[in-house]
Amino acid sequence: MTGKNRLFEPIVHRSGWIDLDESTFEFLARGGRQEASEIREWMEEEWSEIPCCRRKGLENRLRSKNFKQFIEAYFELQVHRLLRRLGLEIDIEPSLAGTAKTVDFRCTAHSTLFFVEATVSGMNRLSANQNLEDVRRKITKGVAHPHSHVDLEVEGRLERTLSRECVVDPILDLLNKWPADEVRRHESNRALGSQACAPIAIVSEGAWKLTAKLRAVEPGRVGSVWGPIEVDDVAVDVSMREKLKTKASHWRSLGRKDGVAIIAINACHRLFGSEELEEEVGRVIYNDVRGRVTGLEFAHSLRDINGVLVRNNATLGRERAAHVRLYRNGQEQIPDSLKCLLHGCNLGSLLGLR
Repeated sequence: MTGKNRLFEPIVHRSGWIDLDESTFEFLARGGRQEASEIREWMEEEWSEIPCCRRKGLENRLRSKNFKQFIEAYFELQVHRLLRRLGLEIDIEPSLAGTAKTVDFRCTAHSTLFFVEATVSGMNRLSANQNLEDVRRKITKGVAHPHSHVDLEVEGRLERTLSRECVVDPILDLLNKWPADEVRRHESNRALGSQACAPIAIVSEGAWKLTAKLRAVEPGRVGSVWGPIEVDDVAVDVSMREKLKTKASHWRSLGRKDGVAIIAINACHRLFGSEELEEEVGRVIYNDVRGRVTGLEFAHSLRDINGVLVRNNATLGRERAAHVRLYRNGQEQIPDSLKCLLHGCNLGSLLGLR
């Protein structure tokens, strides 16, 4: 492919942290590491399989500076590749008779027809982590070689991106207000039991709080920025249930009671181990309070769904480590082409990553 048919244009590749104004796609496009090159390679291969008439919306979301839009589009490209490599013919967002609504994928193999809907859960937590990483990068870059160590602690979940001035200026003001010798003197006085005002700056955004504390270094040396340390354990995002319910409700609204429907979901809200993921599936998909994967019927909200294909945090750079498994709704029909996923597989091999 050349020119506008390509997803990634030829550019000079370089390594390093994602820049402050760089989208995830731009970061991936210029990434100099072997890992980035391999991801670009499979994405470019799959892009060549996407009909031109279906590319525009997907490409816009991949290139978006909104991380949520990128990861949702990235997952859809993963799903398309997996299905195609399993030998299926795929229609993207096909129109359905009797309705103006669409489904994500219509799949055909040996005259067997079924439908796949793709969704991502846990984006609130994932976005909060991205926002916190953005804060860390801004402070590390904006508070270079401080005269004292700067220890960062955070509480709560940061729901939006904060400006550089919002997070950096209070720390610079704190460093100006407290010279290095005053920080050392405070620590000496504190050791003697003094209750003097501490060298602390606080940045708040809703229920989220960042605390920056100065810590003395030896005379003649410079400090560093440390952290941020999460003081409290942010509540686990349980959006998997709501995402699945939404997709199941959409399928019911199509009125295709005789159709075979699979929901593919990327569970991003934790770095799940296999046991943790099984428990989550048991609680959410099979509605088992003890988190057991029973193999019986799905929860009532998923009654019209034949199976749920769960991927374990298959985000950018974690494809090789991610696990994928298809869970069946009791004895509902499962397409033969997907039965190889009933016992679980490594996603990287399914995507063709060497």
